[in-house]
Amino acid sequence: MPKLSNQATEQRQRHILNAATRCFSRLGYHATTMRHILAEAQLSAGAVYNYYPSKEVILQAIAERDLRRNQQAISQLEHQSDEPIVALVTILMADLKRLELLEQAKMKVCIATEQALNSQLNSVLEPLQQAQLAAVTRLLKRPPEQAAAQAQLLFLLYFGAVQALAIGQAINYQVLEQQLVQLLNNERLQR
Repeated sequence: MPKLSNQATEQRQRHILNAATRCFSRLGYHATTMRHILAEAQLSAGAVYNYYPSKEVILQAIAERDLRRNQQAISQLEHQSDEPIVALVTILMADLKRLELLEQAKMKVCIATEQALNSQLNSVLEPLQQAQLAAVTRLLKRPPEQAAAQAQLLFLLYFGAVQALAIGQAINYQVLEQQLVQLLNNERLQR
């Protein structure tokens, strides 16, 4: 079998991860088997196992990919935006809309559940999540304690919205976006 180019390899890996994401979103993580992923990807076992030896490794790769993508978007805001709070909330709203459109909110819940249960997965994902939280804290350009509290609140609200989408609740994005911008533009959180 001829060796794939780097670009073709990346495309194949993306294809496998996207197929697995659809399976995990549709069936749940525990009900999904490698056979489901193989069928969804329309690839042979060897083609998938060459990159990902188990569904655990696939789940970790999906989570890392998503966290890195979000981190990159947040990092770009630090250098490119005059209105970082509005830009940050816009990114979060776009991500929630993407999750809803692609029916992938359940996938995020699967990742969070597995992270809570699997210490190895947690040890890989937690530093990435902490880096994301630190980047948002810097972006808020507030006193450290206040910025950290607002960043944590923003993440909690985001994950609450993800859970709402996962169970089929509708979100009024316009109202949520306005309220988040207003909340984050306040000089300090009320205690």
